[in-house]
Amino acid sequence: MSTRHGTPGVFVRGIAMGIVEVIPGVSGGTIAFITGIYERLLAALASWSPRYVRALVRGGDRSAPD
Repeated sequence: MSTRHGTPGVFVRGIAMGIVEVIPGVSGGTIAFITGIYERLLAALASWSPRYVRALVRGGDRSAPD
């Protein structure tokens, strides 16, 4: 599935994922799959490196030195 979604559409789908987390029996991952952004979500999560996470925790950006 290689469809592209604009940023506003992905934002709305993300909001829907957050809202359904309060409904028993419904998963945010299920909503991501149904709305077609599941693969994009996984790719975004897979692109994070330990260096990026450390920089994020320290308040820097991706290009921050270790």
